[in-house]
Amino acid sequence: MKYLAALSALVGMSTAHAIVKKIVVDGNVYPGYDPRYDIDWKQKRIEWGFSSKAAAQGIGPAQNMSSPDMACRFAPVQPPALIAVARAGANVTYSWGAYYQSHMGPVITYMGKLASPTQDPTTVDFFKIYEDGYDTKTHEFGSQRLYANNMTGTVQIPSNLKAGDYIMRHELVALHYAKKEMGPEFYISCLNVKVLGDGTAEPKKEDLVRFPGAYKPDDPYLAFDLHHHENKYIVPGPKLFQAEFNAPKGDRPIVKETGVGSGATWEAYKAIKNLGDFVSESVVTNDDKLNPGGGGCIWEPGQAESTAVCTPINGGHDMVKSPTNARGQFDVKKGQQPKPARKLRRSFTG
Repeated sequence: MKYLAALSALVGMSTAHAIVKKIVVDGNVYPGYDPRYDIDWKQKRIEWGFSSKAAAQGIGPAQNMSSPDMACRFAPVQPPALIAVARAGANVTYSWGAYYQSHMGPVITYMGKLASPTQDPTTVDFFKIYEDGYDTKTHEFGSQRLYANNMTGTVQIPSNLKAGDYIMRHELVALHYAKKEMGPEFYISCLNVKVLGDGTAEPKKEDLVRFPGAYKPDDPYLAFDLHHHENKYIVPGPKLFQAEFNAPKGDRPIVKETGVGSGATWEAYKAIKNLGDFVSESVVTNDDKLNPGGGGCIWEPGQAESTAVCTPINGGHDMVKSPTNARGQFDVKKGQQPKPARKLRRSFTG
């Protein structure tokens, strides 16, 4: 029972899902921002973070489409301590942490020109540079392709984009609750990047949107039924920015500071973060495989579900999705134990 007690104590802080673990920008590797630990451990990141540990509590998705949360997941956010550097035309590769297969939907990336590295993201004019929606032949969403690739995906910065400071807004849109009161979920990562090059391309006025405001609850492709729908899907937001996507020019930039540390403090940070990641990924894996445990509940192998030790997930929010061992089927108030899960047949018809 010792492992159960230790593990269940970690669940509350560790089961948050859809956190970016690593970002490779033009060949330079940057650790992702982890709101569970990076505030306390004072880690420097290229992603926008939270102003305090209290603001980070819960680490769930943004859901209110009229809220400032839609800009960079939760408001207020803290400007990043570091700025990534990339040539126009360079790749940006995101590696996400634990994520539920059931959270199907498009994968979208925006960029926005910054007047300063600390500009409020809600005042930024964003343009869409990438979208991976629904394939009518395979009947799969972009999130499913991302999942099949170990939650790793690559976006290219337009090669003719005008140089300057930008914010890159990368999001996973989860539609599993889109037809319910909860609505779609938006898992958002924002980072700052200085784009180098001699490009002159700038978005037109009709390409630009702001968050909140870009998405509306009555958008039929956000109020979307995953299980009963016609065989098409239009990715929400503006049309893609018409740009060039050629190879970058010149030498790859050398970055002095990426957020990777050294010494005893860094090793201690990595140890606690790795343990948290292990618990989080175990919870999600158990949910997806319908194994005992997961979703905030853990019990000894071979024991009945009634012996489960449950810790609520996303404790900072009014509603949480905390199934014991299924794919996000139950809503419960924070502080309540989730119901035992039913084994449901996955249906996604095209």
